[in-house]
This record gives sequence, structure tokens and C-alpha cells, in this order.
Amino acid sequence: MFSCRFGIVGVVGALSMVASAQPPRPSGFNTTPRSLASGPVTTGFAKVPNPATQPVAARDSSLVAKVTGTEPQADLPALQVFEQTELIGAVGNEQILAGDVLPMVEQEIRRLMQKMPADQRQAVTSAELSSVRRNLMQRMLKPIIRNKLLYVDFLRDGAQNAGDQIDEQLKQINGRVDAEFEKSQVPHLMKSVKATSRAELEASLRSYGSSLKGQQQLFREQVMGMQMRQRYVTNNPEISLEQLLERYQENIEDYQVQPKVRWEQLTVMLDRYSSREEAYNDLVDMGNRVFFGASFSEMAKLRSQGLNAEEGGYHGWTNQGSLVSNVLDEALFTLPVDQLSPILEDQTGFHIVRILERTESSRVRFRDAQEQIKKDLQKEQQQKEWEGYLSRLQKEIPVWTVFDNTTRSAQKSPAVPAMPR
Repeated sequence: MFSCRFGIVGVVGALSMVASAQPPRPSGFNTTPRSLASGPVTTGFAKVPNPATQPVAARDSSLVAKVTGTEPQADLPALQVFEQTELIGAVGNEQILAGDVLPMVEQEIRRLMQKMPADQRQAVTSAELSSVRRNLMQRMLKPIIRNKLLYVDFLRDGAQNAGDQIDEQLKQINGRVDAEFEKSQVPHLMKSVKATSRAELEASLRSYGSSLKGQQQLFREQVMGMQMRQRYVTNNPEISLEQLLERYQENIEDYQVQPKVRWEQLTVMLDRYSSREEAYNDLVDMGNRVFFGASFSEMAKLRSQGLNAEEGGYHGWTNQGSLVSNVLDEALFTLPVDQLSPILEDQTGFHIVRILERTESSRVRFRDAQEQIKKDLQKEQQQKEWEGYLSRLQKEIPVWTVFDNTTRSAQKSPAVPAMPR
């Protein structure tokens, strides 16, 4: 077998991570294996109407602007949709075909088009769709290239450690991964496309520009890439007490807890009365009724004119300084709790409040904050290790894409050996 750095033991660990991260997938959307948030990214697929059948109306570049933030490029007529079998990238000896990316592109276009008003959707031209497809394809190539880099490094590492036995051991590894694909992925794929048989699934996948074999290969690359990430990213980085204290002190203001209060309120609005005195006397009557036993909440529902009158005048936890009325803000953080306030006047009207609960200014103690600080520092350390590993791969493994030059006519693909798809 491969050394402990590379082989079935590591793959089994990665498989368990993939198998345990399988949320239900909405029908018609990305149905490829889901990876961990910071792990390798795989492609997906979704079917959209043929752009050629869409009505052509007046030019509207809103779809292009959503994707690129710019107007369509001048050479749009030359930017036709890539053929599915067209080579658009290479990572080492691994090819990337347009068909590996187009399903994801079509899914995103479908999402954008569904969000647009009908008139704008009708006005999108085929030239604009070509521009959007090109920009989306260029963007979506990046995670695929990252995944390919990890896969190539996995194969490279295996070749260095397994020697002449690499083919046999790769066969065993692929067997384990493919078995998990059949167990955890195929059922999800069938459910996503509503297929009742394997033949229906294959036909549906092909209509999306994908195939069962292609999905299986993507899953292999994901699992093997995850194993490489596990090796180069520390699972539980050690964080010293000094690091925790330093981060706490650097961000001490973030641990300051502002005073907050929750209360009940009766309000009369000056603009609803013929005189100031009439408004004042109406609130005095409400306050007296509550003072002599009436329910504050019921009185607010019946007669208060405040925003929360329907909720019985109740206001939930609110931070000091967040109210528009300075008069109310000051009263809520100075008056005694559980007592009717005197009548308060601001620019809008008169108010009576009763403070239900209030917390004073405080600071989260270091011992209460250190667990979260540790998690944050560990994530930062893992991200640093992850980015460093990817950066090294990008220097060691040649990467080419069709977008490396400014015009497609000037681009030539490198000499990449043909690989079975």
C-alpha cells in the first residue's frame, strides 16, 4: 500500500467527511458532491431553455452588469458558447473541458434570469448571454482548477511513494471511493433529477451536459483533494495563552457590552389632537387608570398611539443610544425599574414608560471569551496553512486556461496528453 501519507487509510477518513456532509438538494440545482466550506469545490448542473429560442428585444445589459459590473465587450460576436468537448484548461496532465464548467454556468444564468422582471428577461440578447457565459465560465474555472491541483498533487504524491505499485493501489482506492459514490451520491442524483432508474439518471445528466461517469470522477477528485487538505492543514492548531490574551487585548472594545433595556410605553401623538393640553390630558387619564390597577398592556392596545401599541406597548431589548428620541433614551437608562415614569415630552408627543428590565454597561471577561477567540485563531491558522499549500501547488504545477490571453483567436492550448473522460 501507499505510505501513511497517501492511501486507503487517508481516503477512508476523507470519505467519512464527504458522506456526513450531504444536505438535501433542491431539484434542478447543483447536484454534485457537496464539499466542506473550505475544502475542494466541485461542479454542478442545471438545465435552462436554449438561448436561441429566447425572444430578442431591445438591448438591456442588466444581466451583463450583474455578472461583470461593466458594459458588454466590443468583440461580443466572437465570443460564442464553448463546445462541451472544447479544451478550456489544463492542470499538469489533467484536462478541463468546457463541459466540466458549462452546467454550473447555465445554472447561474438560470438563477439570474429568474430574478429579473419579465420585460428585462425578454430583452436579454444572445450577445449578452454569450458575454455572461464567458465571464461566468472564467470565474467558475477557479475552484475547478483548485480541485484539479489537489488531485494532481494526490497522484504525484502516490507516484513518489508507491512506485511500481501505484496502478494497483489506485485501483483499490478508486474502488473504495466509487463504492461510496454509489452509496451516497447516486441516490441524491436520482432524487435531484427525479429519475426512477439508472438509465433515466444517465439520460437526464446528459441533458444537463454531464454524465454519471463525469460525476463519479468529480467525486473521486473531491475525496482525494480533501485528503491532501487534511494533511497540509492542521486539524486542531495549538494556540498559546499569550496569543489568546494578545487577541483579547487588541480587540478589547469588541468585548464591551452596551447597556440595554426593555420596557412598556403609552404614547399620545401631538398631531392627532387639536391642542397640546388635550393630548396631555388624554395621557394623564391613561396613566391614572394604570396607576389604579388597569392593565398596562390592555390600556396600550386600546388607546396608545405608539408604534408598538398592538403589542401592548412592549419594546424588547434595545441598546442605549439607539432611540431617535433623546428624551426617551435618557429616561430609560436613568429611571427606576418597574415604576411608572412621570409624563415625558419629546418632539412627537407625550409618553409614559415602565422599565421592565435593564442591564448596565459591562465587559465580557477573558475567561468567557477565550474559547471563541481560540476558535477564531485556529480558523485563521488553518486558512493560512491552506492558502500557503495552494500557493505552493500553483508554483509547482503548470496551469493553463483559455482565458490566459485577451482574445480567443490568439490562444493556443498547451501540449496536454489526452486523458480518458
